[in-house]
This record gives sequence, structure tokens and C-alpha cells, in this order.
Amino acid sequence: NSAIGVALTDLSGRFLATNSAFQRMLGYTEEEIGTLTFLELTHEDYREPNWQLVTELLEGKRTQFQIEKQYRRKDGSSIWVSNNVSLVPGTKSMPRFLMALSEDITARKQTEGTLRRTQAELAHVARVASLGEMTASIAHEVNQPLAAVVANGHACLRWLSASPPNLLKAAEAAERIVKDGKDAGEVVRRVRALFKRTAIERARLDLDEIIGEVLRLLDSYPARKHVSLDVELDPDLPPVFADRVQLQQLVLNLMVNA
Repeated sequence: NSAIGVALTDLSGRFLATNSAFQRMLGYTEEEIGTLTFLELTHEDYREPNWQLVTELLEGKRTQFQIEKQYRRKDGSSIWVSNNVSLVPGTKSMPRFLMALSEDITARKQTEGTLRRTQAELAHVARVASLGEMTASIAHEVNQPLAAVVANGHACLRWLSASPPNLLKAAEAAERIVKDGKDAGEVVRRVRALFKRTAIERARLDLDEIIGEVLRLLDSYPARKHVSLDVELDPDLPPVFADRVQLQQLVLNLMVNA
């Protein structure tokens, strides 16, 4: 009569007995489920880690374990369950068997997924909103190398049309065009990274490196705001575990607010 699903299996995972709650969760009758193993019902992504836990249980490395995983129902749909599994000692007349208490946590998992998506959306909105006032600055950062490309392009044409053509000067102007073009592309790449809609991805980061990336993006912004910016980076700062884009946003906000 338990509202929690209860399943007993032999050591190979074949079901010996299940209660009505477990049968309703998976959509099988008692007779149908008796022909299956729990691994056959387990989503393929969780079979290996689930069996590893069972092996450790049988080897005496743990007394019980808990796992959140997906079961495949009879109709082909998936259900999230939280399984608490323990090993029941055997007797002279009965071999050892596994007992699993299964709770349907599908609704909770769906809520968690919605929450993660909402957090990602909010992070994106906050990122775009705070970058709004930086639009003119970013445009300036892109326009600088583009203006240099145009100027060097005209210079290159002048050197080539001279009589005789000054190929050395023309080549130098062409090299400056390539360099300025790469600079403009790098600014665009960094801007796209800040605006990009992505899920939160935490990684081991160097804070000095993050600060440097933001400063390169907004190279002339402080001067145009009549602000003197002194940068003193500590070489002994420990790494941080964070999302790169969010950390860049944090540094940018501190700089702009200050």
C-alpha cells in the first residue's frame, strides 16, 4: 500500500517482486515487469553508473546508495526517479536480494530545468542591459581600426600610382591594413562573446586574464570619459571557478560604475 515504489530484484537485477505504486509509475503489470531487469528499464545514460553502484554494494564497499536516474515507461516515455537501494542479507532458505525504494521526481526535475533556463535568460538580459551604455564605446573601438584601414588603403593607392610606384611604402601600408583588420575582427569577436546567449559554464579562470580581456575591449573608454585608469594586477591571485562571460560582465560593471 506504500505510495513509494518498492522493487525487489535478484543480484543480476531481475525483478522478483514490485508493489502497485512501482507498477503504475512504469506502466507495466506485475506479470510483465517480472520478465524484465532494472537495467532494461533504465535509460542508457544511467546504466553504467547504476551498475557500478550495485557492484560496490555487492562487494561490501557501501551499505546502500541513492541515485537519480530516468526509467523508460512501457509507453516509451521517460520518468525521473530517485532510487534508494540496499542489499538485503540472505538466509539459508533465501539468497541475498536488492531492495529499491523509488520516488517519482519528474515534476521536480522539470522545475529545475525551467529554473536553469530562466536563470540563463535573466543572465543574458542583464548582460545586454548593462552593455547598452557601452554601445557608443564599442562602436568607437571598432571604428578606430576600420578608419585606419581606409587611411592606409588610400596611402597604398597613392604609393602605387606614384611615378615610379613606391612598392616598399605600398607594402608597409598593406601590412598596416592587415594588422588593423585583425584588430577590428578581434574587437567584434569579444563583443559577440559578451552578447552571446549561452548557458552558464563554470571553469577554472585567471582573474588577471579576465580583467585584461575587458580592458582590451574598452581600451579608449576611460580616456574619453576623462578618467585616468591605473591597472595593478596581482600575480599571486588564486584562480577562481566561475563563468567567463559573467565574470567579464562583473569587471565591466565595476569599471563603468566606478
